Amino acid sequence: SLLRAAAATGRHAWGYNRSPEVVHAARDLGFDASTDLTATLQRAADANAIVVIAVPMPAVGSILEAIAEHAPDVALTDVVSVKSEVAAAVAAHGLSRRFVGGHPMAGTAESGWAAGHAGLFADAAWVVAADDGLDAAVWADVAELAVGILLASTRRIVRADKMIRRGEWTKRIPNRFGPVAGPPRASASQSATRASARRATRPSASTAAATGWS
Repeated sequence: SLLRAAAATGRHAWGYNRSPEVVHAARDLGFDASTDLTATLQRAADANAIVVIAVPMPAVGSILEAIAEHAPDVALTDVVSVKSEVAAAVAAHGLSRRFVGGHPMAGTAESGWAAGHAGLFADAAWVVAADDGLDAAVWADVAELAVGILLASTRRIVRADKMIRRGEWTKRIPNRFGPVAGPPRASASQSATRASARRATRPSASTAAATGWS
C-alpha cells in the first residue's frame, strides 16, 4: 500500500521485498520493485531519497544493518507501529541523526501485495515523531511525504460553495494532521528554509524508497 500510495502522489517511488513472487506481482502492475536490498539502498543513497522501513518489527534490525552499510546518510522513517523499539534499534545502528519515526493509523487484517491498495490511508491520521535532536529538514521531508499521501488518498468531489478557502484549510491542517503540523525547537520559517536547502540538492523528481513493504 505504501509503494502504491507514494507513486500515486507523483513521486518517483520504488521498493524492495525479499519475495520474488511479491516483486513480480508489483512489476506486473507497473511498479518499480526489486529483490536486491543492496541495490535498492544504493539507489536511494544516489537519489537522496527518503527511505521508509515497512517490515515487521523482528525484521527491522536486518534492514537497519543494511541501511547503515549502504545508505547511512539518507532521510529515514518507518511505518512500524512500535515506536520505542524502532527508535532503539535505529540508535543501536548509529542512524538516529537522520531518522524521524512515523506511524500511519491505517491497516487491515490482511497482508501481502494483493491485499494492498493506494486508498488504504484515506481519512487516516499519520503520526510523525518529533524527538529531541531531530533534523528539522528530514522531519519536514517526512511530513511532506505523509501529508501528500494522506491528501492524495482522501480526494473527494465537492460543490464549489462547500469548498474550504485556502486559508481556512491551512488553519485546519493541524486538526486533521495534527502530528505533522511542525517540529519542536524550530520555527516554521527555519524548517522551510532547511527543507528547501535540502531539496535543492535533489533531482527534480521527488523520490521515496520503501524497504520490505507488505
